[in-house]
Amino acid sequence: SLSTTNTANTPKLSDWTVTSYESTDTTVESVWSNTVFSTQDATAPTSSVSALTTPQATTSFTVSWSKADATSGVATTRLYYSREGGAYTEYGSGYTGTGTTFDIATTGGDGTYDFYTRAADGVGNTEATPGTADRTIEVDTTAPTSSAGTLDSYYTTITISVPYTSSDGIGTGVQNVNLWYRRRTLAGGTWSAWTQYVGSYTSSPITFDTSLAYGNGVYEFYTRATDGVPWTEA
Repeated sequence: SLSTTNTANTPKLSDWTVTSYESTDTTVESVWSNTVFSTQDATAPTSSVSALTTPQATTSFTVSWSKADATSGVATTRLYYSREGGAYTEYGSGYTGTGTTFDIATTGGDGTYDFYTRAADGVGNTEATPGTADRTIEVDTTAPTSSAGTLDSYYTTITISVPYTSSDGIGTGVQNVNLWYRRRTLAGGTWSAWTQYVGSYTSSPITFDTSLAYGNGVYEFYTRATDGVPWTEA
């Protein structure tokens, strides 16, 4: 038998050939054996999730990664994710390639996602769990919502304060709100077409100036919110 110790503990590829002697006559040498290859690999591979677009606006998208191992080669790479600061969970199982399709329908839906990978090489060395995520992204596939608040029945001023509420759940957040209005005369008649009021707003209420619209009359209002993707409310 033959053994060797890699005292430097560094990856090494060694070639071995063996010859032997007759037990009773050390001058009689046998033929050399075939070459035997021995790979010494005590170093774990490395991997990292590649850059991702954020925010993501679709329910499925590609997560890619890089991987490397100097000696025995990367055998598999495992992908882990955390949603909204929760515990990390493995996605799928060990991959032999450099990417996979990530589907939030199986991971809890919209939210903030953290990713990292761990690679294993051909002799079983496994990359340590990183201290921080490789990548963090926002996934937002849903439009925000908003609603104009309650108004008085009559106003005697040319300006009206129109309150509103808005929400984007755990999405990218409401960036602005637009106010829409229509008018008919005090005597009744046909409503005008819906028209967007000037400006985009980030806080309630919106000051509506009737002198910029049609003056006196009966008014109706609704709001439309836009988030950071940007998704706009229908």
